Amino acid sequence: MKVLFVCATPEEAVFSNLTDRPVNGTLSVIPHGLHQIDILVTGVGMTATAFQLGRQLLRNDYDLAVNIGVCGAFNHTFVGKVVDIRQDCFADFGAEDDEAFLDVFQTGLMDENAAPFINGLLYADYQLKENTSLKIPDVKGITVNKSSGNENTIDKLKSMYNADVESMEGAAFLYCCKMSHTPCIQIRAVSNLIEKRNRTAWKIQEALSALRLAVATMINAL
Repeated sequence: MKVLFVCATPEEAVFSNLTDRPVNGTLSVIPHGLHQIDILVTGVGMTATAFQLGRQLLRNDYDLAVNIGVCGAFNHTFVGKVVDIRQDCFADFGAEDDEAFLDVFQTGLMDENAAPFINGLLYADYQLKENTSLKIPDVKGITVNKSSGNENTIDKLKSMYNADVESMEGAAFLYCCKMSHTPCIQIRAVSNLIEKRNRTAWKIQEALSALRLAVATMINAL
């Protein structure tokens, strides 16, 4: 099995057997029994993710692509946990109409059911094996260019999308995978509550530790 793990930053490349610390735009390869594990560090955000991943998927075929990293959650339930983001969308892609926000589908510029979208959403299509010890909750995600830290913005996003978590790359990852017909899944660890910016409350290292365990378990179950 040939698997591609995709993360935005070197810190999110949570693989203990990496001999060299990866940098943005680079690919590392780890043999794992009969499997090949490739690790792509894209850089932060949708644009870097789409470029680096799109280029990689044009050059190589994979049996599975996995987006890993940290994210924020809209409620305390998921903070500190690893989650399986089953659906995602581009939450700030559209137009402002005074105080209202129209997503790109509401503007009429795109069809919400044109591939790879289903009702404006992007879905992961790989399911974790039930016979492993990796039991993590399924959640809904949104992807934004600007990490949310304003109460009004957060309330609008909650009302519009009813999502559990937020990242800056997830939907771009899913879009690239779906367009290239690559089976995909998005596994992230929640490092913080989405609220007025409060870095002192972020638990980045704890989230990365939880993600490292989940990724190792997932690889061992391949």
